[in-house]
Amino acid sequence: MLKGKFIRDLLGIKSKNDGDGGFDLNIATITDLIETKDGKYKIVFKVTPINGELISEQDLYFVSEAIGAALNSFDGRIGIYIQSECIDIETNLANMERRKNELKSETKVMLLEKQRNHIKSMAGKSRNVLNFYTVLEVSQSNSSGAEEVLSDAYSSYKSELESTGLYADRLYEHDIKELLYRRMNPKVSEIETYRKDWDDTDILPENARAGKNGRHTEIGDRLYRFFAINKFPKSVESYRWLRKVFNIKGDISVAIILTPKNKSTILKELPRKGSYLVLSI
Repeated sequence: MLKGKFIRDLLGIKSKNDGDGGFDLNIATITDLIETKDGKYKIVFKVTPINGELISEQDLYFVSEAIGAALNSFDGRIGIYIQSECIDIETNLANMERRKNELKSETKVMLLEKQRNHIKSMAGKSRNVLNFYTVLEVSQSNSSGAEEVLSDAYSSYKSELESTGLYADRLYEHDIKELLYRRMNPKVSEIETYRKDWDDTDILPENARAGKNGRHTEIGDRLYRFFAINKFPKSVESYRWLRKVFNIKGDISVAIILTPKNKSTILKELPRKGSYLVLSI
């Protein structure tokens, strides 16, 4: 049975105490690297995917081989995050109009109006967006050593992916902060964009609570529930077997966490634990 504590540990969410239901993210600093409070360093990069609906099975085979080679090129912990975002354009426009009426700064009003016009121009386009991110993690005694190891790993990973037309673009300090801000403040970020003069605490949600039962997290007026798959079927379709998940109406995040272990440890734990796939909705 998968417990709430496992989910919080996996996502880096630490409970302040059992009484108030609040939580802290396990992040010490965010620069071009993310440094966690337990001495780990991470880099983040966005992967531009291939449209599997439009290419042949043979080409998908080569893509699959390239992804496998990329994963095998790094012997540290890897996080693969697939974000399916359902965009509600009408709600966005209404929120922006309300926010504009509250602002007193003429400059802020002008900036918000530009954002509103951009969102409005998307009205006839697709409202479902898929984003793919990868995180590489190492344990190092200092940030310079971690940067060297992770940069080399990123170059190898990127090279393997680009052999079949997948592209990896590393995110740096403000890209990472903006991404976290948008994911942790889904409603607020629709009307107030990230600013580079913010510090790390400014990107955290103002109103966030971990549910007392450990099964969900509340951020603003949204509830996030975490599910895990610890047993997979013996066989699945060769490619795109998760596509039905992303057809669900709403925002879905699929997190695949790969933690390397030696063979003896795997054989010892295999009867008790499977692979974990975490979805947050």
